[in-house]
Order: sequence, then C-alpha cells, then structure tokens
Amino acid sequence: MNRNRIDRLRRATFAVAMFALSGVLLLVLLGGSAPALVPPRIGSSVTVSPGAREGGWSTASSRGDAELAFPPMPHWWPMRLTLLTDSVGLGAVSTLREVMPSWRIQVRGRPALMIDDAARELRRSHDRVQKVVVVALGYNSVWERHREDFDFWSARFDGDANALLRRLRRAGARKIVWVLLRDAPRSAVPRDDWDQHARVAWYFPYVNERLRRLDRRNGDVVLADWATIGDRHGITYDAIHLDRDGALLYAKMVRRVVRHEPFIPR
Repeated sequence: MNRNRIDRLRRATFAVAMFALSGVLLLVLLGGSAPALVPPRIGSSVTVSPGAREGGWSTASSRGDAELAFPPMPHWWPMRLTLLTDSVGLGAVSTLREVMPSWRIQVRGRPALMIDDAARELRRSHDRVQKVVVVALGYNSVWERHREDFDFWSARFDGDANALLRRLRRAGARKIVWVLLRDAPRSAVPRDDWDQHARVAWYFPYVNERLRRLDRRNGDVVLADWATIGDRHGITYDAIHLDRDGALLYAKMVRRVVRHEPFIPR
C-alpha cells in the first residue's frame, strides 16, 4: 500500500474514532453499559462505531409491505437469536428485547467491531451461536472515495463477509439476517452533524452494494433494509447512531425480518 493511501486511511481513522466515542457516551447517557472501545487498526478498516420509520416497512426481499401484524409463529421456529453487532445495533438491544419478549437474545458486540475481527473472535472462542443470527456490521470497513481501487476493496470486503458467514454456519447459524447500513441523505441528518455525514456516509452505498450481492449468492442470508427504512429525519442523534425513536424502529424492523422471512434449513 503506498504512502498516500496509508496517510488517507490514517486521517479517516482518526476522524471516525472520534465518532465512535460519541456512540459510547450516548449509551452511558441513556443508562446502558458501554462496552470497551477498541481502537481501529490502520490499514484494516475505517471505524465508525454506531450506537441506532413507523410505516413504510420494507425488507430487501419484501419491499412496500406496510402490514405490521404478525402471523402465529410456526411451532418449529427457534425462539432464540444471536445479535452480532457494533454499537448501532447495541443501541437497540434493550428495545429489541422489549419488542421480542418471547425470544432469548444473545448479544455479541462492541463499538468499532469489524467484520474480520468478529469472525476471528468466533473462531478463537469456539462459541456456539443461535440458529437465527442478526449481523449488524459493515460501518467499520475500508473504502476509498470515488470508487478508487474499488475492485481491491470490494474483494477484501467480500472475503471478510464470506469468512464470517462460514464461521457462523459452523457455529450453528441456519438463518442469517444482515442489516443494511443507513444510507440517508444529508436532509435526514441533524444539521450539526452534516460535516460528520460528509466524512463517513459516502462509503455506505458501497457496503450495501456488496451486501446485496452477498444476499443473492447465499440462500440462508436475508437483508433487513435499514437503508430504506432509516431514510427519515428524527431517528438518529448523528449520521447513524440511534436515538430512542430510531431504536424502536430498528428493533421492529429486525423483528419483522426475523419472523417473516422464510427459514431455510441447512
């Protein structure tokens, strides 16, 4: 990697590390317990540690469905799930437990969690996961603006994502729900955070592009379309971290995808 690229990644990492700290502080202010903040690795990922629409419900595979009622659960459905997340999903954990009271929810996550680190930690721990796994990762990944060297970075992202899928399957996963990144315009972001939006939101479409490709190639993967559902004002306290309203919307989205998408046994 040449010196100019290293310098660009170092500057970007410093900026988003400050962003990550704000997510931890919000968790504390809201009364949650803030996980330890793990510093980013230069040359590995640009880290954004995220913390979280009634109506307009959609998922990547069932767009435009506004029905909020839930049919009875099949008797064979496992009422347990694992949430693997950075602090965007961490910001919705308590709300998720409220909207899915019959489910046992195992949380594995921390701010600034990278996809490759998640796979590595699972491999080292030999831990099992539930049959349903919700993956809320992708903000912590490396890209260059204007799709420069896009083939290189997308291949790296795809490799990390597929390695995580393989590890989750070995650990017991049978249905994997991957949450798309919030890809909202500046108009949906508080004015005070427009600079922050400009620094980090440019690569969110790149991540979502790769996740949609991942979904097409894996029958046990479904997408939760936070890119569409999160495209509104008043659900985050910055570009991506969830406020209370956002946490509720995010949790209901996860519940809908988990309970309505077909279970594909392996």
